[in-house]
Amino acid sequence: MSQQSPNSQIEDLIRDGIAKARAGDKATARELLQKAVQLDEYNERAWFWLASVVETDEERRTCLHNVVLINPNNTRAQEMLDRLDETSSGEPPPKAPINPRKALIGAIIALVIIFVACIIFLVSSGGGGDKEAKATPSITPTASATASATPNPTATATATLEPTWTPTPTVSPTVDLAASMPTPPPDMQGRIVMRSGNEALDRENQPIFFVNLADLSRVRASANNVRGRNPSVSPDSTRYVFIQYLSGTQDIALTVSNLTGSETRTVSQYWGGASIIVFGQDMPAWSPVAPQIAFIGKESGNRSTDLYIVTIGDTPPVEGGNPELLRRLTSDDSAESWPSWSPDGSRIIYVADVIDDTLARPNGIDLYIINVSDGTISPVTSDVNALVETQPDWSPDGARVVFSGTVAGANTSDIYIVPLDGLAPPSVLVDLGPHDTQPRWSPDGRYIVFNSDYLGGIGTDVYIYDLETQTTYAVTNDPRSQDEANDWAR
Repeated sequence: MSQQSPNSQIEDLIRDGIAKARAGDKATARELLQKAVQLDEYNERAWFWLASVVETDEERRTCLHNVVLINPNNTRAQEMLDRLDETSSGEPPPKAPINPRKALIGAIIALVIIFVACIIFLVSSGGGGDKEAKATPSITPTASATASATPNPTATATATLEPTWTPTPTVSPTVDLAASMPTPPPDMQGRIVMRSGNEALDRENQPIFFVNLADLSRVRASANNVRGRNPSVSPDSTRYVFIQYLSGTQDIALTVSNLTGSETRTVSQYWGGASIIVFGQDMPAWSPVAPQIAFIGKESGNRSTDLYIVTIGDTPPVEGGNPELLRRLTSDDSAESWPSWSPDGSRIIYVADVIDDTLARPNGIDLYIINVSDGTISPVTSDVNALVETQPDWSPDGARVVFSGTVAGANTSDIYIVPLDGLAPPSVLVDLGPHDTQPRWSPDGRYIVFNSDYLGGIGTDVYIYDLETQTTYAVTNDPRSQDEANDWAR
């Protein structure tokens, strides 16, 4: 694989960050867009989208201010910045009457200060010069950022803003917060499969572990030096599929492995990856009844992701692969993501960011169900962007779906539940922390495992919600580690 150019890498980060933001995965979007602005601090589009996924108004103000600094004609960013200022300050206080004498004295003092400053500048710079100071977007919100970052309306030098913001939050959890959450009871059955680690340079991909819920002991499933994300377990719990990070090429690959990581295989070998190239493979989901894996990706020339199904067996793939083992379920301009199988394996619920020029479907982000046999599609939600749904999972009884949702205009996500009979709208099931994500059912349908930044650290932890007792249990409690569960082994 050829090395990406810096500009290509930045555009990929921005594109993927926007896709994650639209899908409601603000944590991942924030990481991608922060990487983009680190590589190119003058990228207007990256700063603008980063403003939509940062966690505080102060960070949002900084991002928007950088947009305006880079492009003073960006009226939308300026309007959003003005609204933030109005929200934080409220109505401006009435101006006090101006005392002419004080005003005159103040003006004289100001002129003296300016005169002295000019002399100091000329002396320190060796009599001046023709170098023009370049305006640098600020990265850390400070109380004086707004005033110091205002572009100079003249053609002369503009103020230099020192980049001092570190993208990773520095909030530390309190001991009481971690201690207040009980661990799962000893009689809880099953194993959680998750990524877990604190690889600072790539927080999205970490080693894969299985956690025994009876005693919270863990076994590493991925081989040494292997990292990835979004693991999903086979029906017989002997294998799992995940997105593996390939450190040599800095690429990713849909990979199937046994539970010890001693035998791994790139899934594209089954269909013949050399003849049918699917880019951006991600979000795999193993069928509960068959050796089939649903995932997303896109082929050359497509501008958005589609749903795919690949059939694999217990034996190695034939040499060169078999193209008939790969099936493309969707083929449109909408961006599909996060497939989840029905209990009988006949249907898949997924997220679609709909772009439908025929207006056959409302444009926006909603949940849909596709029939695997004939490809017919039906909506589950139709609120467009009033509630941004992502990461759905189908209940074992087939009657309900849980997902992570973000209300329009909000900067937090909660766990929602919606019945599939259409008799009730989605409702909040869990609101634990600022970002509650990736809910997955237990095999018996009593529990929901999910991820949250409840402890307020730089990572996420894994929690379990008991639908019967409405109790929440902590599976992990390390705020420095990126712990994210994606399946509950049957």
